[in-house]
Amino acid sequence: MDKTSLTILEYIVSNAREGQATVFGTEELVSALPEESAEGVSVIPVVKELALNNLIRLKYSDGKNVCVEPLEKGILIVEKEQKRGLSAAIEDRSRSIKGIVTLSLLCGFAGGLAAVLIAVAVYFVVRAFAL
Repeated sequence: MDKTSLTILEYIVSNAREGQATVFGTEELVSALPEESAEGVSVIPVVKELALNNLIRLKYSDGKNVCVEPLEKGILIVEKEQKRGLSAAIEDRSRSIKGIVTLSLLCGFAGGLAAVLIAVAVYFVVRAFAL
């Protein structure tokens, strides 16, 4: 399923009245899309594709309005995508925390190594001038 179809399906599922058939204007559905993908998009073919895949039931379409009812399969897909988005955000945060911890450990090791090298250099300089 492409991004446009998924966005329109999410909009229909979230705005339909408790799974009942709801009338949406085609302009309303286009406005649910991100600006970069909304240009030149006709939502009627997208709605028909969603209906063919048994994600929604298309009651009628007159070119300016569509009456659709989200079906169980469509609702499940939207819920799955929302969970996937949430788990991806948690995973990204987990990766960034692991990266910060790893970088902190490496910087601590490098700082300790630099301190040892400076101490050794000072030892040899003092020893050379002490003779």
